[in-house]
Amino acid sequence: MQMFDLWGQVGAYVPLEPPADKTAVRALVGSTSAGRDELRSTATLSVDGSKLRAEVSGVAVGWVPVEVASSYLPVLAALTAQGRLPRVTARVNVYDSYQPEDAGDGVWVSSYIALAEPHLLQPLNAPPTAAHVELPEGRKQKVAVTVDPSSVEARPWIQPEGAGWVYCSLHAHEEQLARTTREVVQVEVDSVVVGTLTPAMSKNFLPLVNLVAATDRVPVARGLIKGNHLQLEMTVAALKSSEVTQAWLRDHGLTGDNGAGRLPAPDATEDPIEAATDPAGDDLGPDGSGPDAREPGFYADPQGMADERFWDGFDWTSRIRMRPKPAR
Repeated sequence: MQMFDLWGQVGAYVPLEPPADKTAVRALVGSTSAGRDELRSTATLSVDGSKLRAEVSGVAVGWVPVEVASSYLPVLAALTAQGRLPRVTARVNVYDSYQPEDAGDGVWVSSYIALAEPHLLQPLNAPPTAAHVELPEGRKQKVAVTVDPSSVEARPWIQPEGAGWVYCSLHAHEEQLARTTREVVQVEVDSVVVGTLTPAMSKNFLPLVNLVAATDRVPVARGLIKGNHLQLEMTVAALKSSEVTQAWLRDHGLTGDNGAGRLPAPDATEDPIEAATDPAGDDLGPDGSGPDAREPGFYADPQGMADERFWDGFDWTSRIRMRPKPAR
């Protein structure tokens, strides 16, 4: 089974009915002297007949109430049949209990899962078949919709419930003005132009959109479409360029140089500075201990500008230093 993070989890938390084995949940969460412990994690949802069971690391932390589960069962059963295991954000609380009903184990379990409405759990369309990068989810940004809501192209996005999530792609677009042009972010769904972000908001996304496009990949984000055949509204839920972490950029091959001309990572087994020496040239031992021991992370400068350059575990930084000359 492939994990599938359900969409639209920003909604309210749904309280779960407690599991039968509360001691297993206590062991999962851990214990403190405060008498109350909380675990924030992700839970998988399994269809068990007419019930929905929530599990964290294989431990049942609760059941979705029957009156709530009935509306979710068809959607989640379909996902499971496709080989996808639904996953949600969960909050598990364990308390010391002195109530008569908890006399057997002295534990009270209170669990919650973040669950959107059934029609908002998955997108209406599939992601692009072309190579793409899905941008991290962020605050919703309004799209100036230009597509005709009564057109054939817009028909798949209009749902009986009035709203639905979609995969949308973002593209840099040159907009023609009376005397000049300006660059904005154009939003497409299944190759259909839905609209654009405002010029001001486009400036917040263009650096990231252009960077992804430069790697011959398509920037993809989550979009929420609301409305009917009379009027459509759309928002894009993605982080701005300034909000994306350096670690995320690195993990997706977007560190600026895209791997071209990037200096290799240091090899400690071949680095001459790895055999640390003191100012007099005497060996300091395998642990590098001594008054002038090499600072962890400094290696022979591959650029040749200094004796040593700092490697932060991912990239070469601007921190350099010269080694002291031996005393005469």
